Amino acid sequence: MPRDDRVFSVLVACPSDVQEEAQLVRGAVEEVNLGMASLQSARLEVVDWQTHASPGIGSDAQDVINRQLPGDYDIFLGVMWARFGTATPRAGSGTEEEFERALTRHQENPGAVRGIVPFDVELREWRPLVSSTSRSCYATSAIILSGGPGRPEH
Repeated sequence: MPRDDRVFSVLVACPSDVQEEAQLVRGAVEEVNLGMASLQSARLEVVDWQTHASPGIGSDAQDVINRQLPGDYDIFLGVMWARFGTATPRAGSGTEEEFERALTRHQENPGAVRGIVPFDVELREWRPLVSSTSRSCYATSAIILSGGPGRPEH
């Protein structure tokens, strides 16, 4: 018999040095969907540039990604490590740009994005954003998962 599940989409934004962690997020979402989600008539769907964007023409690569990623995701999950990512004409990196878009959407409609959660582990490149007065929202929106100098074991 068909079911009517609620689908919560999770936008995963990350630079290239955390692809293994992004894959772990996908695996965790699969586990949630196989377990608890079926009992709650709800499931999670990962949205990211690898699954929801394809080559195209734009002013730059992030512009192409921005136009293709759905804008109606429910949760923003930023996964960061030591790299901030590649700069775009609009931001310090594509990851920052995706975070800014999610934050703007959340500020305009607080119910639109249910979570603004960038992971922060030893981000030398991100420190200027956190210390900037115009960007103080980053510091209050972050969850520190691990602060050690080495990469956590999985």
